[in-house]
Amino acid sequence: MNKNLFKNEDYRKGFLAALVAFFLWGSLPLFWWLLRGVPATEILCHRVVWSFIFVLATLLLRGELGHALLLVKNLKTLWWLTLSCTLLMTNWFIYILAINNGMVLETSLGYYINPLFTILAGILFFRDKGTPALWAALALCAFGVGFQIMVLGHVPLVALALALSFAGYGIIRKMIAVEALPGLLVETFICMLPCLVWLLWGSSQGESHFGTEYPFWSALLIVSGIVTTVPLFLFTFGARKIPFSTVGVLQYTAPSVTFLLGIFVFREDFDIWRFITFACIWSALAIYTLDSLKRIRARDS
Repeated sequence: MNKNLFKNEDYRKGFLAALVAFFLWGSLPLFWWLLRGVPATEILCHRVVWSFIFVLATLLLRGELGHALLLVKNLKTLWWLTLSCTLLMTNWFIYILAINNGMVLETSLGYYINPLFTILAGILFFRDKGTPALWAALALCAFGVGFQIMVLGHVPLVALALALSFAGYGIIRKMIAVEALPGLLVETFICMLPCLVWLLWGSSQGESHFGTEYPFWSALLIVSGIVTTVPLFLFTFGARKIPFSTVGVLQYTAPSVTFLLGIFVFREDFDIWRFITFACIWSALAIYTLDSLKRIRARDS
């Protein structure tokens, strides 16, 4: 990163906004842990409903609701957003379920792997050019996952599912080039009806954890919409003001924060064998990141 860029006020604001966004995303396990007494499906449904409400309010305040309405009118875009919505909800559900079942470190592993999956997808779907450093990084990543399977007899299904679902989500959003908040509004709107049906059915069966009987959980379920919307808003703001390469480096903040929480807050088991898997992924990311920065500097010099 060019130090002179920090003299630019827009760059400083963008850098700080993106950094805070990734820090908040990495800290989410603390929030979902507070809701560990609520079933993951119910949490997901509330997250969708309240996210829709808060994104709608945000777009109304910014006078950008028209952007979302244009998306609804385009049937092809609406179809792709339905598919992206399915992948996003899958990602959210697996993440919440994993956190509430004491698998914080595996979610961290998934989001460390995700950038490499996204880069591979760029090669397969968008004709991006692969480099020796990239192939070396992918080989290290594959070795790390394979090592865990071989030594621990454990396929990191949660990590792989999180990485694949979010990479797939990213592919679709890149293909249709929809802005973050209008796109999220439409996605949550698509999923909101089945979520409302589920919540109403649970309430009728006496299985709801929302209402005057559960004031603490009710407040947190409402706030789930805020913790979804605020980081996304900050990320969107920041990504517009800083180079994409900077965003690429900053994105490792989120899984790093989650990793530290898993070790020092949730006290999850982290033996030498799991360390080797993580070390392979960290090395892979370091190889690719350093190579990318070197190429960017060479191009800009």
